Amino acid sequence: MKTYLIATLAMAASAVAQPQKAETPSPEPSRPQMRAEQPAAPKPSRGAFDAMLYVSVQDPSMEWWFNVPEGFAPHISELKKIFHNQEFSLFPFADNAKVKEGKFSISYSISMKSPDGSLTELVRGAKYEGTKVADDIMVACPDVIDFKLDRRFPEGLYKFSISAKDGISGEISEYENHIRLAEWSAPVPFTGKKLVSDYVRAFSLQPSPEALYSIVFSDDFDLEQKGAPNSLNYTYLGFMKAAFKKNMFLISHIRDSFKSLSDLNRAKFILILAILGEKGIDASALSEPEKRYQEQIRAFKLPDPYGKWDPFLGAAQIDMLWGEFFADGTYRPVRRILNILSHAKEAAFADELAEKSRAPKTQAEWDRYMLGRLYKAALKTVAINARKYPLVEQYCAWALLHGDIPEVSYEVLSPMLEHIREMKSPSGGESGENPKVRMPRIDVESL
Repeated sequence: MKTYLIATLAMAASAVAQPQKAETPSPEPSRPQMRAEQPAAPKPSRGAFDAMLYVSVQDPSMEWWFNVPEGFAPHISELKKIFHNQEFSLFPFADNAKVKEGKFSISYSISMKSPDGSLTELVRGAKYEGTKVADDIMVACPDVIDFKLDRRFPEGLYKFSISAKDGISGEISEYENHIRLAEWSAPVPFTGKKLVSDYVRAFSLQPSPEALYSIVFSDDFDLEQKGAPNSLNYTYLGFMKAAFKKNMFLISHIRDSFKSLSDLNRAKFILILAILGEKGIDASALSEPEKRYQEQIRAFKLPDPYGKWDPFLGAAQIDMLWGEFFADGTYRPVRRILNILSHAKEAAFADELAEKSRAPKTQAEWDRYMLGRLYKAALKTVAINARKYPLVEQYCAWALLHGDIPEVSYEVLSPMLEHIREMKSPSGGESGENPKVRMPRIDVESL
């Protein structure tokens, strides 16, 4: 019997609607776009009831949808090709559901049609009711379906369909999306350090296992960084750890091809297995230097970015969090970094010591001094990345608007994002030292 994994996310409490989204232009026009939160005032209805179903490998927690302020357009990256045992999700939405006395009511069913024509019901007659201020607000339905098609599923075209009914107007809408299940074939790695760096930072906008493989197994994916603890690039380590956790099906494929990998990429894979906590390569398949390297790398303790802030490895923890954000585009790592901004007093203490040219005398002073330095590092990276990457800026603004950060952090961050809080463009537009960058287009089919 064919099986599938369905995980209904707890996005709504029974009949309470999720934050809805109001239509606005998107900074990334190449992809289907959703909306930010519901507008302040009702608008006249514009269009018929419309159900949609997107296939994507974006994080099913949907922080990229719920944790952006109103007036901004969350980014949806659609998937058109998947591989056996790859995890992906179906995201159902409903637009223009009619409102009566401030309430909407819809019902919907979702199904999958296999290449042989067989039909599988995934959701039958689900009901979703809640409040919204206007008809033309899109809502995210609570049944986000997590999928993984194993080897029992044949290759070919799969069709996912949603049929929805507006309980108020009686309108019915149907929508179908296609995805092709294919056999994995390792793509050609990228060439050029700048291209690799750009793809790392754009990865969450169009995540795919092909792009991940082409990034990590490029000779220009440099894991060394001068001046960092152990001379390691912790941003790339955080990226690899988060990205491979979303693409664990790749591990078995890379294991199978380990013998044919270059020495550099064999070392990278040994490292990947270690940071993921996966079983290492059998010693019989390794050279003597590789055996020693595998032993050393498994004895090395990677900093925990969600553990206690380390006075000496805190900068590495921050870098790993940014790597995680680049991998999955979630709110969680950005929110974690914002916690550091509560240490403004420690930053003032560090400045005072520097002005006096005095070193800390006690362990308590060292801890305060290092937290003060971490504060400055965090503030700098937040300021730079909020200016470069719209989603970072929007997450920070959402945290401000919803009081989701310590009060001291709010006082530090608020002046940086006043233009968002007032829904205005930053002064100076896209000019300046760190302008917002247009992410590279990633054509998965050409990889």
